[in-house]
Amino acid sequence: MSSNEDIELLLSDPDFRQWISHPTDALDTYWHAWLLSHPDQEDNFYLAKEIIQSLLEDGLSVSEESVAYNVEGILDKTIRKKRRITSDFSWFSVAASILLVAALAYYNFRNQDNPISGKRTAQSDVRWLQFANSGKEPGHITLPDGSTVIVLPNSKIVYPEKFSDSLRGIELTGEAFFEVTKDPHRPFVVSSSRLKTSVLGTSFRIKDVKNEAPLVRVKTGTVSVNFTPHTDDSEKQPKSDVKKLILQAHQEVKFSDFISGTLPVPSAVDEGTAGAGNLPIESNNFIYRRTPVAEVFETLKNTYAVRIKYDAEKLQNCTLTARLGDQPLVEKLRMVCLGLNLQFAIDKNGLVTISGDGCH
Repeated sequence: MSSNEDIELLLSDPDFRQWISHPTDALDTYWHAWLLSHPDQEDNFYLAKEIIQSLLEDGLSVSEESVAYNVEGILDKTIRKKRRITSDFSWFSVAASILLVAALAYYNFRNQDNPISGKRTAQSDVRWLQFANSGKEPGHITLPDGSTVIVLPNSKIVYPEKFSDSLRGIELTGEAFFEVTKDPHRPFVVSSSRLKTSVLGTSFRIKDVKNEAPLVRVKTGTVSVNFTPHTDDSEKQPKSDVKKLILQAHQEVKFSDFISGTLPVPSAVDEGTAGAGNLPIESNNFIYRRTPVAEVFETLKNTYAVRIKYDAEKLQNCTLTARLGDQPLVEKLRMVCLGLNLQFAIDKNGLVTISGDGCH
């Protein structure tokens, strides 16, 4: 299938257009999962998305008919050619032939960066998304790089729709647990009120809540923490005085004892122990030895607060022997299904459906 045809399919999908014009958490999860499973479509995906966004920025509708008419309008404005789309032609057959040229010319006309040029987009051009948990139970979200974040109640994260080529940066208000996709070329940085936490690929928890001492707890890997005390945290420390700590796996640090520039010493966290206030994921190492796969799926459901649909009768003879470790949820699902010749899909409402012939 040609690049134009791939873009045509995306633009013809009403759910794709709805996601861009009226994004929801469910649609975010679905399309990020779709992109993870179609890595060869990344350029087409973001180009089609930028075309719809550009029309929205100009206050235009993104219905099929409107997109057809206005894509032609973009072409008229930028290369001074007039071409009307009539009922004799499907709008997609016309739009597909001019789509790439029209989009790139339009961005030059508006003095915007080409979204697939490989250059980092200016900060003002980045579209930021938000996941806020106002409920009473933890909620989870999959980030654009496949990382999983479990967001605790009364907390939120803000993240870019697409990470840059050199950095994966997000903002946290409150408390969350992270399983970060490993990427040695792009650090993952979480900025909160008083902390800046940097990793390359690991699992850890951050708590940075007003009127409470910040806390960082590492489950796996190595974490670098920069701590900036507020002026009301310590009268002897200016707000600009940043201190740095390195934490290893099974260590935590609480900054309640920060006095006169002396950082607290990281303390050990008992591996596999579910302490008070801990999340199930913090004490689960996801090690399975001939474990019924239905039991594995139930563990993932309870750990990530995600719905997983599967045929228990078909899978009754399937067992799993594997170490899923600190891989994000999507990667855990991929590992389980790959080992048992199963498939999974995530729909627009976040439902995970497992399919396959089962084990005999």
